[in-house]
Amino acid sequence: MGGIGKTTLAKKVAIDTKQDNLFHVIVLVEVSKTPDIKNIQQEMGGQLGLKFHDETEGERARALYDQLKKEVAIPEGADNSGEEKKEKKILLILDNIWEKIDLEKVGIPFGDHCRGLKLLLTTRSIHVLTNQMNSHCNFSVGTLTEAETWSLFKSTAGMCIDHPDLKSIAPEVAKECGNMPLAIATIASALKDKGESTWITALKELKNPSVENFDGMVTKEVYTCIMLSYDYLDTELKKIFLLCSRMGCTYDASIRDLFMYGLGLGFFERSNTLEEAQCKVEDLVKKLKDNSLLIDAPNEARESLRHAIHDGERFAMHDVICDVARSIDRQKGNVCNVIDDAIPRSWAKTNILKNYTSITLHNTPEVSKGLRLEFPQLEFFYMKTKDSFSKIADDFFAEMPSLLVLHLIEMNLSPLPTSLGHLVNLQTLCLDACELGDIADIGKLEKLEILSFRGSKIKKLSEEIRQLTGIRLLDLTDCSTLEIIPPKVISCFTQLEALQSSGRLEDST
Repeated sequence: MGGIGKTTLAKKVAIDTKQDNLFHVIVLVEVSKTPDIKNIQQEMGGQLGLKFHDETEGERARALYDQLKKEVAIPEGADNSGEEKKEKKILLILDNIWEKIDLEKVGIPFGDHCRGLKLLLTTRSIHVLTNQMNSHCNFSVGTLTEAETWSLFKSTAGMCIDHPDLKSIAPEVAKECGNMPLAIATIASALKDKGESTWITALKELKNPSVENFDGMVTKEVYTCIMLSYDYLDTELKKIFLLCSRMGCTYDASIRDLFMYGLGLGFFERSNTLEEAQCKVEDLVKKLKDNSLLIDAPNEARESLRHAIHDGERFAMHDVICDVARSIDRQKGNVCNVIDDAIPRSWAKTNILKNYTSITLHNTPEVSKGLRLEFPQLEFFYMKTKDSFSKIADDFFAEMPSLLVLHLIEMNLSPLPTSLGHLVNLQTLCLDACELGDIADIGKLEKLEILSFRGSKIKKLSEEIRQLTGIRLLDLTDCSTLEIIPPKVISCFTQLEALQSSGRLEDST
């Protein structure tokens, strides 16, 4: 990912290999997002002792090719000691490539043409290496360990962190850097020799990033790096990337949830079946991982997405990446994520809320029953409170007429808020690990296509849900208290493609 330290590592390789005499010549060239063949050739030529003036691209390429071949040529005969002269070795580092580089066009010999030349490439995309550059020996550069993070932070910030006023806050700031070298170096340098108040402000900004914070000295460099990766995505990947950041638990998120959110929001209209949509999600997540914008979650179940809806295949989004993604959303002015904090007081002013299309409330205090929220444009709503089985007001959903996706986790919904029946445009409804009683009002949501009661305490499926003839996926996994499914209710779901129950995903017939 951007800011992980690939360039620093490449430069370190150049220094160490030179000191160890592993290569006779070392050339390092910065390529960048929009590669300029002329600039690459001139940079290489300068480091090889060539001077270019008015030569054409082809002439520069031939000159570089001849020079590199000359450098690694095996001299004839033997030296005065009688030892056989060995082939010289060259290390050529092309740093920060974003797409295929035509080596021949640049003037770089490769393969059997120049066995003494070793090529080291750095990129944010594994696809560029394997599919475009045909590289077979690739290494993923991960984040630092906590010990490495603290060591780098201390060495960069200097002795000031030993001051009594900073001894407790400095480790917290270092932790908020997300183990990313660029973030650590940038933030530690910015706070070096600053007073306690500056450190406190920086910590607050890191925990609650905003667009304004990213314009400041503390995180601008990291933000710029990650924004560059985002800008390079196509429209479809951008939409999924931002949707990932709206999921409540991004350090261990579920592809199952992403799949259901995307369906509800109409992201996969070209997919005729759930199977096709599942494969699409799998492909998009893989592409984001290949671009270093998503990472594998710990102990991720590496099975096909066909089973992911059941077994909860996971992925993760790095903290700093997520902060940048959410800042992109905030720039649009219609998305809000409240994580581990209370609902802002400003929400009491309805004019602030009128343009919101997506809201995530994760580990927030219980919503005040007296708080009336009006979201006329809201399409996505996720909520999980700090206290398990919190209750919400009966009219909570009354002013959300445009809602398409609703996900509530560990809520007490017995009885269901009557306003839930007002969500006539709802496509995806996930009531996971909730306490449920009479669910008859769900039968009013005739546009519903995805319905999940995963892990919820529910005794009976109401007769009224037979009206949901558009249901395509019904998830009853781990509903251990479910005792009654009225006769012919399931058979009324004429569009049903997948029924998940008792730990198995079964195709409906």
